[in-house]
Order: sequence, then structure tokens, then C-alpha cells
Amino acid sequence: MNREVAVHRGRWSLTDRLDAILRELPFEVAPGTAGVTVELEYDRTRGVLDLGCEGADGYRGWSGGARDRFTITERWATPGYLPGAPEPGGWQVLLRLHRVPPEGLAYTVRVTAHRAAPPEPPPPPV
Repeated sequence: MNREVAVHRGRWSLTDRLDAILRELPFEVAPGTAGVTVELEYDRTRGVLDLGCEGADGYRGWSGGARDRFTITERWATPGYLPGAPEPGGWQVLLRLHRVPPEGLAYTVRVTAHRAAPPEPPPPPV
């Protein structure tokens, strides 16, 4: 069974972007976690948020605005991210506020810890 580790909801404003273009959203990874999946939801017609991750032991990857989710496991990871056992401790979802409209941009970030590693997705068609 998987468990939701953290949910971050809010609204980034243009002022937030001017204050700090890179934001860190913290979450904890428990010992024995086999995989971590992060999902980012926002209205892509209104703005652009870039997505990345830092693990307890350092940088784990970056996909910019190309993806709205990634998974990291010991054996595989979403392209742009480093596979390897999810080390216990404090992790950060990295969000770069690339394009934020003046009225702001609502977002939700959901982090799921997997007790058993999810299966690797099939390769893209050739």
C-alpha cells in the first residue's frame, strides 16, 4: 500500500516570483521507502512551473516544464532524474516559477511514498 507523504497547495504570485524564482517544498521520506512519486497540478494555459527534486543526500533530478510528474526508485527513475534507493530524511520538491501571470497561479504538489517500487513504465514507441 502506498501513502501520501505531503500535499502542498497554494498560489504563486508575480511578487513571489520576483522575491525568489526557485521554491523548495519539503517532505520526509521514511526508512524502507521503495519509491517516491511527485505530481504537480496547475493550469498550464496560464503559466509555467519547472519541476525538480533534491533528496536527503543531494540533487536527484530536474525536468523543467517538460513534466508534471516523476518517480524515483532504486532501479529506475523518470528521465531527467537519478535512480537509486530513496534515502530517508528531508527531501525537497524544487519549483522554478518560470512564468507566473500577474493574478497568480494556483498549484497542487502531491508526494506519494511507495512501500513497493512501482513497475517501470514501458519505453516510448519508436
